[in-house]
Amino acid sequence: MSKIIVSGSDDTYFQVTLELIDSIRRHEDGHRLPIAIIDGGLTVDQKVALDRQGIHVVAPYVPAYVSEKDLEKRRNLVVNVSKLWLNRLFSRYDTVLWIDADAWVQDFRAIELLFDAAATGHLAIVPEAGRFLIDQVPIRWIMPGLAQIRSFLYKSANHARLPWKVRRNLSAKAALNAGVFALKVNAPHWDLLQAWQSTILKKGKIFTSDQLALSLVIYEDGQPVNLMSQWYNYMGPWRIDSKTRNVVEYFFPNRPVGIVHLSGQDTMRRDLTHQIEVTDIEGIRKRTSLRYKQIETDLVA
Repeated sequence: MSKIIVSGSDDTYFQVTLELIDSIRRHEDGHRLPIAIIDGGLTVDQKVALDRQGIHVVAPYVPAYVSEKDLEKRRNLVVNVSKLWLNRLFSRYDTVLWIDADAWVQDFRAIELLFDAAATGHLAIVPEAGRFLIDQVPIRWIMPGLAQIRSFLYKSANHARLPWKVRRNLSAKAALNAGVFALKVNAPHWDLLQAWQSTILKKGKIFTSDQLALSLVIYEDGQPVNLMSQWYNYMGPWRIDSKTRNVVEYFFPNRPVGIVHLSGQDTMRRDLTHQIEVTDIEGIRKRTSLRYKQIETDLVA
């Protein structure tokens, strides 16, 4: 079965993209899977640098219904659009694994198992729910006994003006995070994803459309899914092991995570020197970056 790992980047995210590639190459132990980067606004020099590493730089796929006006404001949004067209962009492969550029691989077994989970024709993806999230369904209290649902899916479906029945169905469900997912190229999910994208973008936002569409294909269309644990797409809360210099799951037994995703860490994604305060497994507070390799330097210091 032919496999490919895909991400997307603009010039701002180029450095974290290189770190993602380095983390894959460091751990893959001879697998040497092909890697492709969708061009979301890379410079010519950056594309040349990727080509020298044997990384395929691919032009994005943007269907006619996507607003050019919206893309003029944020050209990197072509990456969000293209995520739902990976079957067309990489049709000569059997299975595609998407990893956001602001993530990095700590344990290569995560990649192997994501591909295995997708081999059955299921979407392999991580829900934004579980033991690392205190508030499972965000709500806004208006008065005692009366509250407003504020979940990501409900808000995104509202922006897209989706039918009330759909919004109600999504209201208390966990979003399926679009930062890491694997799917066979011939899976029926793709046609549905693209149809939902067309519907969403009539009124909704490009930035959240990929994640909303992925969730709709599962919760509305009932397509097969393998819901993976947060270990495959870990976004905090943050804890580190000072001895091994690994990012670990926050709660016992503090297992080193498979893929670290710096979602929400806007400053850190742009600044290699930026540090945050985290707790190690012995309860000691330390300041460190969570960027690939930089965490090793900070913890030694």
